[in-house]
Amino acid sequence: KLERRRAQVASFRDGLETQLAERQQRREAEEAEKQKWVRVVQGHTEEFARHQEAEAKQKQLQREEWKRVAAADADRAQQRKEAEERAQRVERENLRRTLEAEAAHKEQVEQAKKERSQQRAREAQANFEDAARDRESKRSQELAEAQLAAQEAARQAAVRDAAT
Repeated sequence: KLERRRAQVASFRDGLETQLAERQQRREAEEAEKQKWVRVVQGHTEEFARHQEAEAKQKQLQREEWKRVAAADADRAQQRKEAEERAQRVERENLRRTLEAEAAHKEQVEQAKKERSQQRAREAQANFEDAARDRESKRSQELAEAQLAAQEAARQAAVRDAAT
């Protein structure tokens, strides 16, 4: 049961490590996406500089595109922020669960140690009582043998006295 609990804790930790690796990959992908958009915006800026004298309609269309890109970036930033907050909540919850599992495991280990100690104490008491009974039994047996030997000696002495 203890080994199973350890395996569960190890599995849980592996899951956390996997989640952290996935989170890092997402961050790297988001950073690449951000760099891509930075290059897009820089390209648009250079194009604007080269075509500064283009028609007013073309300028208006370009401005609208920038607004759309900015709004999309703002949406993505908000989504990233919300996703990070959710991930942090999940991470905190997982950490709390891990700590609870470790505390429960530690308590189980302590309880097992306590139970082993109590069992050893009971066994030691039983062994002591068995040894005391054995000693008492030996003493009773030796006393009985001594009484028989004394009776036999008294009988032999009586036989010798009667013979003499």
